[in-house]
Amino acid sequence: CELTAESAKALTASAFFPLVPMLDLASNAIGNAGLEVLLEWRAFPRVRKLMLFNCGISDAGAVALAACKGARALRGLWLGQNAIGEAGARALADSPHLAKLEDLYLNANPLTPAALARLRERFGD
Repeated sequence: CELTAESAKALTASAFFPLVPMLDLASNAIGNAGLEVLLEWRAFPRVRKLMLFNCGISDAGAVALAACKGARALRGLWLGQNAIGEAGARALADSPHLAKLEDLYLNANPLTPAALARLRERFGD
């Protein structure tokens, strides 16, 4: 689709707010800026599964996601092939808003063994 942060703004500006059980934006260059726009979207609290593989998300994006009250409904979060490291992993693991998360995928991110251990401690294998 070749979506960008600007595309995310157009999506979230729409007057159409369907029930969005799964939002798949994988392999689109939305980056942290696009993710932050999505987190402010009125329909975001309806999203149950968020797929952001290979979207240019770094620690800053993971921290913003972890701090978002609208993430409370998330059951699945796919953040593989991004640039999420120690700080992002710590924020996700410590987030009070991800209590319902059942599936978390962070493959191909620069995570340290300590970060992986913390994530497993919080979310399981």
